[in-house]
Amino acid sequence: MKRILKLYSTEIVFGFVSLLFIILTGAEILKPMNITAIFLQNSYIFILATGMAICMTSRGNIDISIGSFVCFICAMGGVFMAVMKLNTGFTIILLLILGLLWGCLSGYLISYLKIPAWVTTLGGYLSFRGLGVALINTFSTTGSIVGIDQSFMKLFSGKIFSSPIDSFGQGSLLFCIILAVSAITYKLYSLRKEGSSITNSVIFGCALSFAVSLVIGVSFSLTGGVPVSFVWMLIVVGITQIWIEKSAEGRKLIMLGANPENARIAGVNVKRAVFMTYIFMALCATLTGCIVLSRFHASSSYAGVNFEMDTIAACAIGGVSLYGGKQRILKAILGAALIGIINLGLSLIGIDMNWQWIIKGIIIVAFVSFDMYLKKDRYE
Repeated sequence: MKRILKLYSTEIVFGFVSLLFIILTGAEILKPMNITAIFLQNSYIFILATGMAICMTSRGNIDISIGSFVCFICAMGGVFMAVMKLNTGFTIILLLILGLLWGCLSGYLISYLKIPAWVTTLGGYLSFRGLGVALINTFSTTGSIVGIDQSFMKLFSGKIFSSPIDSFGQGSLLFCIILAVSAITYKLYSLRKEGSSITNSVIFGCALSFAVSLVIGVSFSLTGGVPVSFVWMLIVVGITQIWIEKSAEGRKLIMLGANPENARIAGVNVKRAVFMTYIFMALCATLTGCIVLSRFHASSSYAGVNFEMDTIAACAIGGVSLYGGKQRILKAILGAALIGIINLGLSLIGIDMNWQWIIKGIIIVAFVSFDMYLKKDRYE
């Protein structure tokens, strides 16, 4: 029994919390509009949690600057498009350059100069929030910069396979079915190639994944189509999952997380590996900034507030270890989904925002304590 709890603690808590909110909201959380809202309103958590999980692979490194950097990217995007009148393509290139520059700077300070990650990214947390708000206040008296290019918004927000709300868009459902079948096929192929047996638990997991995909597909079909932010999330998570599992660089990163000294002896360039994780994290934050900018239709000084807290919480709930080792990206995504359900469920119940933070904090501490207890032999 304890072995099952160890292996599936995140899934068990996810199911328990989901069932709890289904009961507390009178099944309102299961309405198609609310299921779609989980991905629309919390897409930032999914993307940032993927990057944070990669950072944590390198033995406890985190990035607390991501929320402020999202605000800075939103502000710069508004300046480029609304003030400087640059087109969408040039704006995206400039924003990516900014992301690369911050990733290189933070990665260099952490990996080569040995400045602790929390100190470096705390500096970014303070600086980028100030820069973002200062830029917005310079070019606007309303706390936001409007005039975002329509092509930019189509690229990072809106929906594909769009259809009238409350009509059934078959394209959205077919998209989710194809996605589920592809993921399950990849999973079974990987297990077979590794020589692992396909157990009943694997079959059950595949069946459950397909059922969840059907629910999501039906929800998208009834609410106007597949959110573009959901597609971006799939791209980031899919590429990262394949890279960490199949590439030589991904395996080197896992080796680094397991034991930095052994990784160094085996020829892994430890400094370069850590350096690259922060470039990846900065690019995830840049993409998130573009999505938030297009969703708000303006640069807002409130963009990115508490993003870093929700992201770290998602990774903690997903069982991403600060001790490094092989991180399961999909566990972090499950944790992000759980944070989204908690956010939506508490709002539907009508709980005050201050109490929402208290309840969310209790849930996070309780789960992580439970998870650490189950796996205490790993950390002793």
